[in-house]
Amino acid sequence: AKKLTDRIRIVYIPVPFSKILQYLVDGRGDIAAAGLAITPQREKMAAFTRPYLPNVKEVMILNKSVKDIQTLADLSGQLVYVEKGTTYLQHLRELSEKFLKEGKKPIRIMVDENSLVAEDILDLVNADILKITVSEEHTAEAWAGILKDIVVRKDLAINTGGQIGWAVRKNNPELLASLDAYMKENKKGSLLGNILFKRYFKDSKWITNPLEKEEQERFDRLVSIFKRYGKMYGFDALALAAQGYQESQLNQKKRSPQGAIGVMQILPSTASDKWVDVDNIELVANNIHAGAKYLDFLRERYFDSPDIEEAARINFAWAAYNAGPAKINEMRKIAKERGYDPNRWFSNVEAVAAEKIGQEPVQYVININKYYVAYRLLADAQKLREEGLKSIESSKDALPE
Repeated sequence: AKKLTDRIRIVYIPVPFSKILQYLVDGRGDIAAAGLAITPQREKMAAFTRPYLPNVKEVMILNKSVKDIQTLADLSGQLVYVEKGTTYLQHLRELSEKFLKEGKKPIRIMVDENSLVAEDILDLVNADILKITVSEEHTAEAWAGILKDIVVRKDLAINTGGQIGWAVRKNNPELLASLDAYMKENKKGSLLGNILFKRYFKDSKWITNPLEKEEQERFDRLVSIFKRYGKMYGFDALALAAQGYQESQLNQKKRSPQGAIGVMQILPSTASDKWVDVDNIELVANNIHAGAKYLDFLRERYFDSPDIEEAARINFAWAAYNAGPAKINEMRKIAKERGYDPNRWFSNVEAVAAEKIGQEPVQYVININKYYVAYRLLADAQKLREEGLKSIESSKDALPE
Protein backbone atom coordinates (compact mmCIF):
# COMPACT_ATOMS: atom_id res chain seq x y z
CA ALA A 1 0.00 0.00 0.00
CA LYS A 2 1.18 3.46 -0.77
CA LYS A 3 1.92 5.82 2.09
CA LEU A 4 0.13 9.17 2.32
CA THR A 5 3.41 10.96 1.60
CA ASP A 6 3.66 9.16 -1.75
CA ARG A 7 0.58 11.07 -2.91
CA ILE A 8 1.74 14.52 -1.77
CA ARG A 9 2.68 16.90 -4.56
CA ILE A 10 4.85 19.93 -3.84
CA VAL A 11 4.02 23.00 -5.93
CA TYR A 12 6.51 25.88 -5.88
CA ILE A 13 5.04 29.37 -6.14
CA PRO A 14 7.63 32.16 -6.59
CA VAL A 15 6.53 35.39 -4.88
CA PRO A 16 8.21 38.71 -3.99
CA PHE A 17 10.28 38.27 -0.84
CA SER A 18 8.72 41.31 0.84
CA LYS A 19 5.22 39.80 0.44
CA ILE A 20 5.81 36.13 1.19
CA LEU A 21 4.42 36.08 4.74
CA GLN A 22 1.33 38.05 3.78
CA TYR A 23 0.70 35.65 0.90
CA LEU A 24 1.10 32.74 3.33
CA VAL A 25 -1.45 34.24 5.74
CA ASP A 26 -3.81 34.90 2.81
CA GLY A 27 -3.74 31.20 1.94
CA ARG A 28 -1.90 31.42 -1.38
CA GLY A 29 0.47 28.70 -0.18
CA ASP A 30 1.03 26.48 2.86
CA ILE A 31 4.76 26.82 3.55
CA ALA A 32 6.94 29.91 3.27
CA ALA A 33 10.44 28.63 2.47
CA ALA A 34 12.58 31.57 1.45
CA GLY A 35 15.45 32.04 3.88
CA LEU A 36 13.22 33.87 6.37
CA ALA A 37 14.93 35.13 9.50
CA ILE A 38 12.82 34.41 12.58
CA THR A 39 11.90 37.71 14.24
CA PRO A 40 9.29 38.66 16.87
CA GLN A 41 7.46 40.76 14.27
CA ARG A 42 7.27 37.85 11.80
CA GLU A 43 6.24 35.43 14.57
CA LYS A 44 3.14 37.58 15.10
CA MET A 45 2.07 36.67 11.55
CA ALA A 46 3.10 33.01 11.26
CA ALA A 47 4.45 29.95 13.08
CA PHE A 48 8.09 29.06 12.39
CA THR A 49 9.77 25.68 12.32
CA ARG A 50 12.86 24.91 14.33
CA PRO A 51 15.67 26.84 12.59
CA TYR A 52 17.51 24.99 9.86
CA LEU A 53 20.18 27.70 9.92
CA PRO A 54 21.19 28.90 13.41
CA ASN A 55 23.72 31.61 14.26
CA VAL A 56 23.20 33.55 11.03
CA LYS A 57 25.38 36.62 10.50
CA GLU A 58 24.39 39.62 8.37
CA VAL A 59 27.64 40.91 6.89
CA MET A 60 28.85 43.61 4.53
CA ILE A 61 29.64 42.61 0.95
CA LEU A 62 32.11 44.81 -0.93
CA ASN A 63 33.45 44.96 -4.44
CA LYS A 64 37.14 44.03 -4.36
CA SER A 65 38.06 47.60 -5.37
CA VAL A 66 36.78 48.99 -2.05
CA LYS A 67 39.73 49.53 0.28
CA ASP A 68 38.50 52.20 2.73
CA ILE A 69 35.94 50.13 4.67
CA GLN A 70 37.80 48.53 7.56
CA THR A 71 35.30 48.93 10.39
CA LEU A 72 31.55 49.41 10.64
CA ALA A 73 32.21 53.06 11.50
CA ASP A 74 33.63 53.49 7.99
CA LEU A 75 30.10 52.94 6.62
CA SER A 76 29.21 56.45 7.76
CA GLY A 77 28.30 58.49 4.67
CA GLN A 78 28.60 55.47 2.32
CA LEU A 79 25.96 54.35 -0.20
CA VAL A 80 24.65 50.85 0.56
CA TYR A 81 22.13 49.19 -1.76
CA VAL A 82 19.74 46.76 -0.04
CA GLU A 83 16.99 44.32 -0.97
CA LYS A 84 13.48 45.33 0.12
CA GLY A 85 11.75 43.52 3.00
CA THR A 86 14.85 42.01 4.62
CA THR A 87 15.85 42.03 8.28
CA TYR A 88 19.24 43.45 7.37
CA LEU A 89 17.59 46.54 5.97
CA GLN A 90 16.15 47.12 9.46
CA HIS A 91 19.52 46.47 11.12
CA LEU A 92 21.30 48.77 8.66
CA ARG A 93 18.83 51.53 9.47
CA GLU A 94 19.46 51.01 13.19
CA LEU A 95 23.21 51.36 12.61
CA SER A 96 22.65 54.52 10.56
CA GLU A 97 20.53 56.03 13.35
CA LYS A 98 23.33 55.23 15.80
CA PHE A 99 25.76 57.16 13.59
CA LEU A 100 23.41 60.15 13.59
CA LYS A 101 23.20 60.17 17.39
CA GLU A 102 27.01 60.12 17.52
CA GLY A 103 27.17 63.17 15.25
CA LYS A 104 28.37 61.17 12.23
CA LYS A 105 26.96 61.08 8.73
CA PRO A 106 24.19 58.49 8.29
CA ILE A 107 24.53 55.58 5.89
CA ARG A 108 23.04 56.44 2.49
CA ILE A 109 20.68 53.49 2.29
CA MET A 110 19.20 52.82 -1.15
CA VAL A 111 16.33 50.31 -1.11
CA ASP A 112 15.77 48.38 -4.33
CA GLU A 113 12.55 49.20 -6.21
CA ASN A 114 13.32 47.10 -9.31
CA SER A 115 12.26 43.62 -8.11
CA LEU A 116 15.88 42.54 -7.69
CA VAL A 117 16.72 39.71 -5.31
CA ALA A 118 19.87 38.93 -3.33
CA GLU A 119 21.85 37.36 -6.19
CA ASP A 120 20.93 40.23 -8.54
CA ILE A 121 22.32 42.79 -6.10
CA LEU A 122 25.45 40.69 -5.53
CA ASP A 123 25.85 40.58 -9.33
CA LEU A 124 25.73 44.40 -9.41
CA VAL A 125 28.44 44.53 -6.73
CA ASN A 126 30.50 41.96 -8.61
CA ALA A 127 30.30 44.14 -11.75
CA ASP A 128 31.45 47.17 -9.70
CA ILE A 129 28.19 49.01 -10.46
CA LEU A 130 27.42 48.98 -6.76
CA LYS A 131 30.23 49.11 -4.22
CA ILE A 132 28.55 47.89 -1.03
CA THR A 133 25.60 45.76 0.02
CA VAL A 134 24.68 43.54 2.95
CA SER A 135 23.52 39.92 2.99
CA GLU A 136 23.49 36.80 5.12
CA GLU A 137 26.98 35.33 5.32
CA HIS A 138 25.97 31.87 4.05
CA THR A 139 24.19 33.30 0.99
CA ALA A 140 27.06 35.60 0.07
CA GLU A 141 29.67 32.86 0.54
CA ALA A 142 27.79 30.53 -1.78
CA TRP A 143 27.66 33.19 -4.52
CA ALA A 144 31.28 34.21 -3.91
CA GLY A 145 32.27 30.88 -5.45
CA ILE A 146 30.88 32.19 -8.74
CA LEU A 147 31.09 35.98 -8.42
CA LYS A 148 34.84 36.35 -8.05
CA ASP A 149 34.93 40.13 -7.53
CA ILE A 150 32.84 40.30 -4.36
CA VAL A 151 34.45 40.24 -0.92
CA VAL A 152 32.47 38.78 1.98
CA ARG A 153 33.51 40.73 5.08
CA LYS A 154 32.74 38.33 7.92
CA ASP A 155 34.39 40.80 10.32
CA LEU A 156 31.83 43.50 9.47
CA ALA A 157 28.60 42.05 10.86
CA ILE A 158 25.61 44.30 11.52
CA ASN A 159 23.74 41.45 13.22
CA THR A 160 24.69 38.04 14.60
CA GLY A 161 22.86 35.11 16.13
CA GLY A 162 19.99 35.17 13.66
CA GLN A 163 17.96 32.06 12.91
CA ILE A 164 16.33 31.03 9.64
CA GLY A 165 13.39 28.68 9.31
CA TRP A 166 10.28 27.87 7.32
CA ALA A 167 6.89 29.33 8.22
CA VAL A 168 3.32 28.02 8.18
CA ARG A 169 0.00 29.53 9.17
CA LYS A 170 -0.66 29.47 12.91
CA ASN A 171 -3.77 27.34 12.45
CA ASN A 172 -1.71 24.51 10.92
CA PRO A 173 0.07 22.82 13.89
CA GLU A 174 0.15 19.34 12.28
CA LEU A 175 2.10 20.63 9.27
CA LEU A 176 4.44 22.51 11.62
CA ALA A 177 5.11 19.34 13.61
CA SER A 178 5.80 17.38 10.42
CA LEU A 179 8.25 20.01 9.18
CA ASP A 180 9.98 20.12 12.57
CA ALA A 181 10.49 16.36 12.41
CA TYR A 182 11.97 16.75 8.92
CA MET A 183 14.29 19.55 10.11
CA LYS A 184 15.54 17.36 12.95
CA GLU A 185 16.51 14.56 10.57
CA ASN A 186 17.99 16.68 7.77
CA LYS A 187 20.81 18.86 8.96
CA LYS A 188 22.22 21.68 6.87
CA GLY A 189 25.22 20.78 4.74
CA SER A 190 27.21 22.68 2.17
CA LEU A 191 27.96 19.84 -0.28
CA LEU A 192 24.61 19.84 -2.10
CA GLY A 193 24.58 23.63 -2.29
CA ASN A 194 28.06 23.69 -3.79
CA ILE A 195 27.11 21.07 -6.38
CA LEU A 196 24.01 23.01 -7.41
CA PHE A 197 25.85 26.31 -7.74
CA LYS A 198 28.59 24.77 -9.84
CA ARG A 199 26.09 22.92 -12.03
CA TYR A 200 23.67 25.76 -12.72
CA PHE A 201 25.67 28.97 -12.39
CA LYS A 202 29.29 28.27 -13.32
CA ASP A 203 28.77 29.03 -17.01
CA SER A 204 26.11 31.72 -16.57
CA LYS A 205 26.64 35.06 -18.28
CA TRP A 206 26.82 37.74 -15.61
CA ILE A 207 26.28 41.41 -16.33
CA THR A 208 29.08 43.79 -17.26
CA ASN A 209 29.52 47.32 -15.98
CA PRO A 210 27.97 49.95 -18.28
CA LEU A 211 29.65 52.69 -16.24
CA GLU A 212 33.24 51.81 -17.13
CA LYS A 213 34.99 54.57 -19.06
CA GLU A 214 34.46 53.40 -22.64
CA GLU A 215 30.85 52.30 -22.04
CA GLN A 216 30.00 55.51 -20.21
CA GLU A 217 31.42 57.60 -23.05
CA ARG A 218 29.20 55.66 -25.46
CA PHE A 219 26.20 56.35 -23.20
CA ASP A 220 27.06 60.06 -23.02
CA ARG A 221 27.09 60.24 -26.84
CA LEU A 222 23.68 58.60 -27.13
CA VAL A 223 21.78 59.82 -24.08
CA SER A 224 20.23 62.79 -25.90
CA ILE A 225 18.76 60.38 -28.49
CA PHE A 226 17.32 58.15 -25.75
CA LYS A 227 15.81 61.23 -24.12
CA ARG A 228 14.25 62.38 -27.41
CA TYR A 229 12.51 59.08 -28.16
CA GLY A 230 11.82 58.32 -24.52
CA LYS A 231 9.84 61.56 -24.35
CA MET A 232 8.14 60.85 -27.68
CA TYR A 233 6.87 57.41 -26.63
CA GLY A 234 6.52 57.83 -22.88
CA PHE A 235 9.52 55.84 -21.65
CA ASP A 236 12.15 56.66 -19.06
CA ALA A 237 15.19 57.47 -21.21
CA LEU A 238 17.42 55.52 -18.82
CA ALA A 239 15.22 52.44 -19.20
CA LEU A 240 15.57 52.64 -22.98
CA ALA A 241 19.33 53.04 -22.60
CA ALA A 242 19.41 50.02 -20.29
CA GLN A 243 17.64 47.97 -22.96
CA GLY A 244 20.09 49.21 -25.57
CA TYR A 245 22.99 48.18 -23.37
CA GLN A 246 21.51 44.71 -22.87
CA GLU A 247 20.99 44.35 -26.61
CA SER A 248 24.31 45.60 -27.91
CA GLN A 249 26.36 47.38 -25.22
CA LEU A 250 25.19 50.50 -27.13
CA ASN A 251 27.19 49.38 -30.16
CA GLN A 252 25.59 50.51 -33.44
CA LYS A 253 28.00 48.31 -35.41
CA LYS A 254 26.68 45.10 -33.86
CA ARG A 255 24.91 42.64 -36.18
CA SER A 256 23.27 39.41 -35.05
CA PRO A 257 23.30 36.11 -37.00
CA GLN A 258 19.55 36.60 -37.50
CA GLY A 259 20.12 39.99 -39.13
CA ALA A 260 19.24 42.30 -36.23
CA ILE A 261 20.97 45.66 -36.46
CA GLY A 262 22.57 48.19 -34.17
CA VAL A 263 22.01 49.51 -30.67
CA MET A 264 18.47 48.16 -30.31
CA GLN A 265 19.18 44.98 -32.33
CA ILE A 266 16.07 45.48 -34.43
CA LEU A 267 15.35 43.51 -37.59
CA PRO A 268 14.92 45.49 -40.85
CA SER A 269 11.60 43.66 -41.36
CA THR A 270 10.38 44.92 -37.97
CA ALA A 271 11.54 48.47 -38.66
CA SER A 272 9.74 48.50 -42.03
CA ASP A 273 6.50 47.04 -40.62
CA LYS A 274 3.55 49.45 -40.83
CA TRP A 275 3.38 49.67 -37.03
CA VAL A 276 6.98 50.93 -36.81
CA ASP A 277 7.83 52.32 -40.28
CA VAL A 278 11.27 53.78 -39.56
CA ASP A 279 13.74 53.85 -42.45
CA ASN A 280 17.51 53.51 -42.50
CA ILE A 281 18.09 51.87 -39.12
CA GLU A 282 21.80 51.72 -39.94
CA LEU A 283 21.82 55.29 -38.56
CA VAL A 284 21.97 55.22 -34.76
CA ALA A 285 19.20 57.79 -34.18
CA ASN A 286 16.84 55.90 -36.48
CA ASN A 287 17.80 52.62 -34.85
CA ILE A 288 16.94 53.87 -31.37
CA HIS A 289 13.76 55.47 -32.76
CA ALA A 290 12.68 52.15 -34.29
CA GLY A 291 13.45 50.24 -31.10
CA ALA A 292 11.51 52.68 -28.93
CA LYS A 293 8.55 52.77 -31.33
CA TYR A 294 8.40 48.98 -31.53
CA LEU A 295 8.57 48.69 -27.74
CA ASP A 296 5.73 51.20 -27.49
CA PHE A 297 3.70 49.21 -30.03
CA LEU A 298 4.17 46.02 -27.98
CA ARG A 299 3.17 47.76 -24.76
CA GLU A 300 0.07 49.43 -26.24
CA ARG A 301 -1.09 46.58 -28.50
CA TYR A 302 -0.58 43.56 -26.24
CA PHE A 303 -0.36 44.81 -22.66
CA ASP A 304 -2.83 47.69 -22.49
CA SER A 305 -5.14 46.22 -19.83
CA PRO A 306 -5.88 48.63 -16.95
CA ASP A 307 -5.25 45.65 -14.64
CA ILE A 308 -1.53 45.72 -15.54
CA GLU A 309 0.52 48.29 -13.62
CA GLU A 310 2.79 50.52 -15.69
CA ALA A 311 6.03 48.94 -14.46
CA ALA A 312 4.70 45.48 -15.35
CA ARG A 313 3.59 46.70 -18.79
CA ILE A 314 7.13 47.64 -19.73
CA ASN A 315 8.51 44.39 -18.30
CA PHE A 316 6.02 42.46 -20.44
CA ALA A 317 6.94 44.60 -23.45
CA TRP A 318 10.64 43.86 -22.92
CA ALA A 319 9.92 40.13 -22.63
CA ALA A 320 7.88 40.34 -25.87
CA TYR A 321 10.67 42.32 -27.59
CA ASN A 322 12.92 39.36 -26.80
CA ALA A 323 10.63 36.34 -27.23
CA GLY A 324 7.66 37.64 -29.24
CA PRO A 325 4.30 38.94 -27.98
CA ALA A 326 2.30 35.80 -28.84
CA LYS A 327 4.57 33.64 -26.68
CA ILE A 328 4.41 36.02 -23.74
CA ASN A 329 0.61 36.25 -23.83
CA GLU A 330 0.49 32.46 -23.98
CA MET A 331 2.65 32.42 -20.83
CA ARG A 332 0.14 34.77 -19.18
CA LYS A 333 -2.69 32.35 -19.95
CA ILE A 334 -0.78 29.42 -18.47
CA ALA A 335 0.19 31.53 -15.46
CA LYS A 336 -3.48 32.29 -14.77
CA GLU A 337 -4.38 28.60 -15.04
CA ARG A 338 -1.70 27.77 -12.48
CA GLY A 339 -2.82 30.39 -9.97
CA TYR A 340 -0.19 33.01 -10.72
CA ASP A 341 -1.07 36.64 -11.37
CA PRO A 342 -1.11 37.00 -15.19
CA ASN A 343 -0.73 40.77 -14.85
CA ARG A 344 2.65 40.62 -13.10
CA TRP A 345 5.90 39.62 -14.73
CA PHE A 346 8.26 39.21 -11.78
CA SER A 347 7.66 36.12 -9.63
CA ASN A 348 4.58 35.23 -11.69
CA VAL A 349 4.57 35.04 -15.50
CA GLU A 350 8.39 34.90 -15.55
CA ALA A 351 8.23 31.58 -13.65
CA VAL A 352 6.15 30.04 -16.44
CA ALA A 353 8.32 31.65 -19.13
CA ALA A 354 11.44 30.13 -17.57
CA GLU A 355 9.86 26.68 -17.77
CA LYS A 356 8.18 26.91 -21.18
CA ILE A 357 10.48 29.23 -23.16
CA GLY A 358 13.77 29.10 -21.26
CA GLN A 359 15.94 31.48 -19.30
CA GLU A 360 16.64 33.95 -22.12
CA PRO A 361 13.58 36.25 -21.77
CA VAL A 362 13.76 35.99 -17.97
CA GLN A 363 17.43 37.00 -17.93
CA TYR A 364 16.78 39.67 -20.56
CA VAL A 365 14.21 41.49 -18.43
CA ILE A 366 16.12 41.24 -15.15
CA ASN A 367 19.37 42.39 -16.80
CA ILE A 368 17.66 45.49 -18.20
CA ASN A 369 16.41 46.26 -14.69
CA LYS A 370 19.97 45.85 -13.36
CA TYR A 371 21.40 48.16 -16.02
CA TYR A 372 18.65 50.65 -15.22
CA VAL A 373 19.92 50.69 -11.62
CA ALA A 374 23.39 51.50 -12.96
CA TYR A 375 22.18 54.37 -15.14
CA ARG A 376 19.96 55.67 -12.33
CA LEU A 377 22.98 55.79 -10.00
CA LEU A 378 24.97 57.61 -12.69
CA ALA A 379 22.19 60.17 -13.20
CA ASP A 380 21.80 60.73 -9.46
CA ALA A 381 25.55 61.23 -9.05
CA GLN A 382 25.62 63.74 -11.91
CA LYS A 383 22.67 65.60 -10.39
CA LEU A 384 24.43 65.82 -7.02
CA ARG A 385 27.56 67.17 -8.69
CA GLU A 386 25.54 69.78 -10.59
CA GLU A 387 23.73 70.84 -7.43
CA GLY A 388 27.08 71.06 -5.63
CA LEU A 389 28.51 73.30 -8.37
CA LYS A 390 25.41 75.51 -8.24
CA SER A 391 25.81 75.75 -4.48
CA ILE A 392 29.44 76.81 -4.87
CA GLU A 393 28.50 79.43 -7.47
CA SER A 394 25.73 80.75 -5.20
CA SER A 395 28.23 81.04 -2.38
CA LYS A 396 30.56 83.02 -4.63
CA ASP A 397 27.72 85.35 -5.59
CA ALA A 398 26.98 85.97 -1.91
CA LEU A 399 30.54 87.07 -1.11
CA PRO A 400 30.97 90.84 -0.50
CA GLU A 401 32.91 92.71 -3.13
